Amino acid sequence: TVGAPEQFGLLFEKGNPLVGKVNDALAQLTSSGELRRITEQWLGSQAGAPVLR
Repeated sequence: TVGAPEQFGLLFEKGNPLVGKVNDALAQLTSSGELRRITEQWLGSQAGAPVLR
């Protein structure tokens, strides 16, 4: 990869009770390495997604 890694985010309505659950799930996916594997499979160069410049 060239340049800085991309960052993605999620938007929730203020006070949405799911925010904590989603944050917990993302933390678990990140610590297990699963988020990296998902990112590489679906967003990496192998997935064939175009690179926007």
